[in-house]
Amino acid sequence: PLFSIKSKFNPPSKHFNTDSRLIIVNLPEIPVAILVDSVEGICNVTEQHQAARPKLMQQETTGFVGRVLEVDKKIMLLIDIDSLIPEVERKAMVDMLTKGQKDDE
Repeated sequence: PLFSIKSKFNPPSKHFNTDSRLIIVNLPEIPVAILVDSVEGICNVTEQHQAARPKLMQQETTGFVGRVLEVDKKIMLLIDIDSLIPEVERKAMVDMLTKGQKDDE
């Protein structure tokens, strides 16, 4: 399944373009492709890069932000995948795939 991270931010609609990327996440139930506007790079982080979320980011609408990171003088948000794609949405994805497979038979 494809999950658009924009559904959590509600920004103005931006079409898929050459900067758009899919990040594949292996959830326990199924692999999911997450659509993002762009990817700047991949980095390794350790405990020393992590800080707790500021209170501003502890609201329901930002609950999927796991931690704030500082790497090479850049601030990044570490996303909590369990909060970003809650169990009810995962179940809906699995059900949709299962139904599609049965329809193909």
